[in-house]
Amino acid sequence: GVCRGVQVMAVAAGGSLWQDIPTQCPQALTHRQAAPRHEPTHTVRVAPESLLDRIWGLSMTNTSPTFDLGVNSFHHQAVRDYGTILNVIARSADGMIEALTAPDATFALGVQWHPEEMADSDPRQMALFAALVRAAGET
Repeated sequence: GVCRGVQVMAVAAGGSLWQDIPTQCPQALTHRQAAPRHEPTHTVRVAPESLLDRIWGLSMTNTSPTFDLGVNSFHHQAVRDYGTILNVIARSADGMIEALTAPDATFALGVQWHPEEMADSDPRQMALFAALVRAAGET
């Protein structure tokens, strides 16, 4: 799920949304960037040994226990509660949920950013789509 897709995943799993980040969380980062769509404007901290970590091979290339990656951002709503069947695997510096997965599913990944807008310039973003295609081929 991309952007609204991760929000739909959370609500379908019994979670809820921040309906408007600027009014409900005024201390939050700006999640509606003015920069071009392909440019990252904030970072997300990726959980070690998560699906994102495995897709990107972060643990194998980094000795740090945490991984921060730049992403783009075009939303005013965000996942507030993620339900009972999903796990949070990335958050922005302001604590907003940026990626979810369903650990019991064959492949379930939702990201709040738009990797399709960054895929031409960032191989990690293209790797998300390659992982989806691989998973689809394995079922």
